[in-house]
Amino acid sequence: MNTGGPRESSCAAPLRGASALIAVAGVIACVACVARAQWTVTKLNADGEYAFVRDVFAGQQVGQTAPFGQYHASVWSGTPQSLVDLHPAWAVQSFAADVFAGQQVGYVRVGSDELAGYWRGTADSWVSLHPAGATHSYASGVWEGRQVGSVLIDGERHASLWNGDARSWVDLHPAGATRSGAGAIHEGQQVGSAMIDGSEHASLWAGSAASWVDLHPPGAVMSFAHGVYGGQQVGSAEFGWLNHAILWRGTPESLVDLNPSFADYSVAWDVHDGWQAGVSTVIVNAEFDEHRAGVWHGSAESWEELPNPFDGALVASRAFGIWSDGETLYVVGSAWSFPPERSAALLWSRPIGCRADFNGDGSIDTRDAVAFLNAWAAGDARADFNDDGMIDSRDVTAFLNAWNAGC
Repeated sequence: MNTGGPRESSCAAPLRGASALIAVAGVIACVACVARAQWTVTKLNADGEYAFVRDVFAGQQVGQTAPFGQYHASVWSGTPQSLVDLHPAWAVQSFAADVFAGQQVGYVRVGSDELAGYWRGTADSWVSLHPAGATHSYASGVWEGRQVGSVLIDGERHASLWNGDARSWVDLHPAGATRSGAGAIHEGQQVGSAMIDGSEHASLWAGSAASWVDLHPPGAVMSFAHGVYGGQQVGSAEFGWLNHAILWRGTPESLVDLNPSFADYSVAWDVHDGWQAGVSTVIVNAEFDEHRAGVWHGSAESWEELPNPFDGALVASRAFGIWSDGETLYVVGSAWSFPPERSAALLWSRPIGCRADFNGDGSIDTRDAVAFLNAWAAGDARADFNDDGMIDSRDVTAFLNAWNAGC
């Protein structure tokens, strides 16, 4: 996202955009009111069967199942019947953590060793990424043929980057860290964490150890970055003894606290196209915390809880992965209840609706105009409304056209 290039530098252009927004907002109280579309919930496992789903991309979901009590990497295509077991016959255990364009990444266990690698939709398509000399390795993220994860070398965990084979391994371990790991990748950015001075620090890389950026918020006890997309990074930071879901845009100063007002703590696990997925938790009592899967759209106030398919006395859910094709939002995660004791690997989906609903509250009104204007003035990537990689007066025009049309 280039926010510093062709953007109009004079004060006059922003004033023209602001004046246009304010004028329209003052005349029209509500262009259109729309009910937010309902979520569709798909259960990917049968009752009594274990399944864990970790991520989603373009119609595929990945995670783990446990046929015969043995953990197997698995991929689905939106239904329980579409399950494909990725587990190689020679492995003891396997797990798939991420998916992109038909490539699934994760690890297999052989004896007592874990080996990073990837599949292309079948068990026999396995390709190892395990570097020579490593004890264990794990692949956690994939994007356009590049993979990230961690490698254990001489007893020390190192954040790692690959370009499709074991020989391409790049050590991302920052100088001064005692351990590090990478969990997600998008285009030229990788995220994870590094142990600095005895504390985990949320971390951002751009392809090398020297590119490391410390995202750790001031005053935090520890922090982690779990997801990255389009210049946004998400994760959590612990303040006191409770985690808050966090959104960054490349620097520690860009921090946005996503913790909803009702929640005692929260974690953001993934991000895609301005949407974030994770869990917000309420401490019910000393024995039970109520976990609620949900999505954000850039702020704590935008939190939207995902429906839980169970009606048990105690229910909980978590969201781990998110993806959008521009029209529909897809989220994957898990839910469970007790009594009776039940669990589910879940795929949630719903139409995104109108982009002019900029604040995501289900209606199109002056609050969307104000939210857009604030984002535009701040150079927020979401204000690139015409998706041309620049933030300028053309985005104001595009937003106003959509806002006036009610879509």
